[in-house]
Amino acid sequence: MLKRITAGIITLAILLVSNFISALATVDEPQSIGNISNDGDQGYIKVAQSENLELYADMESGYFYIDDLTGNNRWYSVPNDMADDKITKGITKMLINSQIRVHYLVSDGRTIIGNEKIEASSADSLFKGGVSVKKIENGIRVEYTFPSIKSTIPVEYVLVDGNFEASIITKDIEENSEFLITNIELLPMFGAGNWLENGTLFVPDGCGALIEFNNGAIYNTYEGKVYGEEFSVRKDSEKTRTESVRMPVFATLKENATLMGVITSGDAAASVIATVGNDRVGYNFVSSQLTYKAVAYDTMLSNNAATEQTIYRTSKKYSLPKFTVRYYTLSGERSNYVSVAEKYREYLVEEKGLKANADKYQFNVDIYGAVETKGNFLGFSYRKTEALTNYRSVEKIISALKEKGIDSVGVRLIGWSKDGTVNYSQFNDIKYSSKLGGKKEFITMAKNLKQDNTNLVLDTDIIGFRKPSRKAEAKTLFKKTSYMYTYMRSVYSIDLRYPAIRLLTPNRFEKNTNKLLKSCVANGITNISLSTLTNLTYSDFNPKNDFQRCYFPEATVEVLKSFTNNGINVSGEESNVYAVPYLNRIYSSPTQTSAYKLFDKEIPFYQIVLHGFVSMTVEPSQEYYNTNVNFLKAVETGSELLFNGIYEEADILAGTVESDIYSSTYSYWKDKAAVYYSKYKSLLEKVYDSVITAHEEIDENVVKTTYSNGCSVVVNYNPNSVKVDGIDIYPYSFAQLN
Repeated sequence: MLKRITAGIITLAILLVSNFISALATVDEPQSIGNISNDGDQGYIKVAQSENLELYADMESGYFYIDDLTGNNRWYSVPNDMADDKITKGITKMLINSQIRVHYLVSDGRTIIGNEKIEASSADSLFKGGVSVKKIENGIRVEYTFPSIKSTIPVEYVLVDGNFEASIITKDIEENSEFLITNIELLPMFGAGNWLENGTLFVPDGCGALIEFNNGAIYNTYEGKVYGEEFSVRKDSEKTRTESVRMPVFATLKENATLMGVITSGDAAASVIATVGNDRVGYNFVSSQLTYKAVAYDTMLSNNAATEQTIYRTSKKYSLPKFTVRYYTLSGERSNYVSVAEKYREYLVEEKGLKANADKYQFNVDIYGAVETKGNFLGFSYRKTEALTNYRSVEKIISALKEKGIDSVGVRLIGWSKDGTVNYSQFNDIKYSSKLGGKKEFITMAKNLKQDNTNLVLDTDIIGFRKPSRKAEAKTLFKKTSYMYTYMRSVYSIDLRYPAIRLLTPNRFEKNTNKLLKSCVANGITNISLSTLTNLTYSDFNPKNDFQRCYFPEATVEVLKSFTNNGINVSGEESNVYAVPYLNRIYSSPTQTSAYKLFDKEIPFYQIVLHGFVSMTVEPSQEYYNTNVNFLKAVETGSELLFNGIYEEADILAGTVESDIYSSTYSYWKDKAAVYYSKYKSLLEKVYDSVITAHEEIDENVVKTTYSNGCSVVVNYNPNSVKVDGIDIYPYSFAQLN
């Protein structure tokens, strides 16, 4: 990745320049690199064909292109017009001319020396005679040998079921113990757009983001780890608020042609990376990267700045047999982000078991039960819990909302068990909170809510806990406990006022799930929310019994199946896509991106993919920067509303882990919620179970969404009125067109 090029790489390039100076020659004179010329087909032969695609390859270099016969489009593995590129120079041009890029660290057998370095398949393999190409069924196998790091990486390029697939055959990788491969970028330039083309890059950051070709961004590179950060790798600070990549899909969209990639194998060990053109880079490209080994660091002798040392360590290689990206080609009217979402939804339905399972629409409220605080007795501090909303008061909140006209309410109860909102011990048993009224009052509450047609969901964290448990804790590469921290928003460093959360090793998922299932069945629990399980992904680097991140989705799916097979409905929160086929509702579905400066537009890609198949809410109203904008996000995407609620006065939250649920006392927001609900109810009733078929910005900050039942809505995010189809739409408002 361009932003990670270090001084060590530049030095390496200077040493190698005499060996491949012809490849990095001045661009003023046209040249042919790896038999690629401006006519695009010199030296290529057809190696595979399907009904819609043809695969052509150069059997000496391994370069290839695919012809989309339906749209009459051609997609090159590396740009075929580099001879005309007067923008990209030197080392960057070497990287652009490569089909894979290998990131590695140097080791003397005991310690890692220096920073990460990069080998490019053009200069460091092809130009050194290290590329071997052979024909296989429906495609080619290319083995990239890198003499300087004594490694060989085999990649297969094939047509499968009418689509193109690229796979790193990880089980056959050969590497030298002196050079530790960490990451491998696969086809970083495939389908790249040049300095003259119009188009956009799609990245699945948060709800989804578009990057316009050649937007000139100074910081022009994006990297997002699929399914979020690796919590078993130390992180001292969090620079900004970031959104996770929930769906392993990306795309290059040109004027009448789109190339989209879906990571079908090894997604939990992947990242999505993108670079946009500026005055230093002439191309716009998006692709995937495989994490072959995790890298972690620790600081030794940190109490003395003069002797402080940072030590790096890598995990053993992930045991995936292969890492695969499937590419789909779209053309004509289907060359847009809605079509990309439709194609991805089709993939989820056909291969991941996604089925239409949208619950009936409702107004949602997260009600917080108990929270832990610190008590003090004779100078000794101790843990105690404070009631924010006892079981009886839950009914009072619901009654107050229904009196305001909110006639369809769903409650997710958070912090309802004995430890409150944060587990002290591992959660594998139903234990009611005596502080909230105990088992008897819980049963009465649940019975009354059911009779009142109020959906009750119990939020259950089976991952996080605080009590030390050597066998149950996930470990870092330095054999230390893995923690999930709270970060201060002011400086984004670890907030030591709040407890660090230990992570349950995925090796314990089955054991703890079986215990919890028995307890749920015995207590008549039929609706739970497994929020953290559906939005976290991590490894356990315990040397005695490790668990690799790449298998976390499979372990999660087995847990979800266990609950659903026992008749228990499961909800999630900000859920990773592998969990979605097993969920009834997704709370706080992502409606924002990480707001990187290279992004040009946020799009509700997540919601376009899933709407009509699973019910979703927007983020809690009180946690969004603007409650009215949050409401309009719900309207734009056909999502349900969500509010945070407590019965007691909000000042009780000061100094607790829940201090960020602003203005949550229900009496403060119930009137506003009723207004939103009454404005939105008739529209939501029409569209909640329909698929989004079109989404477009018809004017600046004016967005139109169309559904499969013919209903469409226009949202005006402007501070002034607009007129659409003869209808006046007021500032920060919306109108249903039909």
